[in-house]
Amino acid sequence: MRKVILGGLLLIAVFALPCSILADDTIAKGDELLNYIDETVGNTGAYILNNFEIYNKQLYFLISGRYDYVYFNQVNRLLGAQND
Repeated sequence: MRKVILGGLLLIAVFALPCSILADDTIAKGDELLNYIDETVGNTGAYILNNFEIYNKQLYFLISGRYDYVYFNQVNRLLGAQND
C-alpha cells in the first residue's frame, strides 16, 4: 500500500507595535523619531512526502519536496513616499 503525504502551511505575523528608532538613546516626550515602521511577515507553502521500498522491506528511499513563498511588507509611517 502506497502512502503519499501532502500538506500546506500558512503563517502571518503582524507587528502591532511599530518599530521606532530615536535620534539618541534617551527617551523623553517630544523626541524626534528617525523611523516609525509597521511590518508584516508572511509564509505560505506546500510540501509532499513519499517513500519507496527498495529492498525486501528493509531499505526505503524517501523523497520530499517543499515550496515556500515568504513575503515582507513594511509601511513607513513617517515618510509615506518610501512605501512600495
